[in-house]
Amino acid sequence: MLQELKILDTQENEELFNDDEFIKVTRIINEVAEKTKTIKTAKLELLTLAASMEGGNKASVVEGVANLLTKLPRVEILNMDKLGEVELQTTYYDALLSELIVDQDKNVALRWPNKSTDEEQTDIRPDAIVSTTMQHDFGHPVGFGEVKPGNSSTTKHSVSLDVLRLGIASKRAIDKWKLNSYFGFMINGFDLTFFITKKKKKHENCYTMLEIAQFTYASSLSNLHSFVSMMNLNKLTKVGRCFWNECHATHVTRDDEAGAMANDDAGVVPVSELYALISRTCNRTLGASSRY
Repeated sequence: MLQELKILDTQENEELFNDDEFIKVTRIINEVAEKTKTIKTAKLELLTLAASMEGGNKASVVEGVANLLTKLPRVEILNMDKLGEVELQTTYYDALLSELIVDQDKNVALRWPNKSTDEEQTDIRPDAIVSTTMQHDFGHPVGFGEVKPGNSSTTKHSVSLDVLRLGIASKRAIDKWKLNSYFGFMINGFDLTFFITKKKKKHENCYTMLEIAQFTYASSLSNLHSFVSMMNLNKLTKVGRCFWNECHATHVTRDDEAGAMANDDAGVVPVSELYALISRTCNRTLGASSRY
């Protein structure tokens, strides 16, 4: 928690949500939940509010909330076994993340490919990739994401392995693309956690993977008001600022990308060898926290 507060609070000063803006957002959300305002009208009002903020991470958060109005079901789906990873990605999370950590003007895109990040890293297949775009091709990645449905098929052991894989992929990317920091997120049902992986400047072979924020995500329009609290709106704003400052502040050129792709990744330990060190047996209830 101390590391979380330190990372988010050391970002550049940016105006956070004031009382009037927060009241406007919650009033619109409540009117949708009470069916006194149509979803289309509410979305238009939120987008108008975002436009009045003149860009920035705060406006991106409001735009993401506006997207949720047309994506979330009106009532919560109680049977989580009917929700798979793809549905969580497309129906619930892409609506917000595509505004928070994506900017076409800055050539940054969010993809859900579930495939290797490049030809040399075939043993790492993240569920989500935040990457730059260069002309007609994808550039270097600046973030990875992993998704678990959070239903009866999800165990603490499997979620922990995904977090481990997220850390391994982030460390590899920092080394390969000479990045300052790397962004990551873990989705486990309706738990959303953000990470920053950094290479310590004074210790060449030391890397830290820090949890910077965690949210209980909205599962429907009926509980969206709980998600858009003042604390969560401001924390999302800081997460966006952290991403653009810490992880996208790179200057990788096309020549740099060509050189990185030409490397044979000698010395990279296959993830299968790391998994071999981990016990294959697990207890479904004991061990790590329910989030990861």
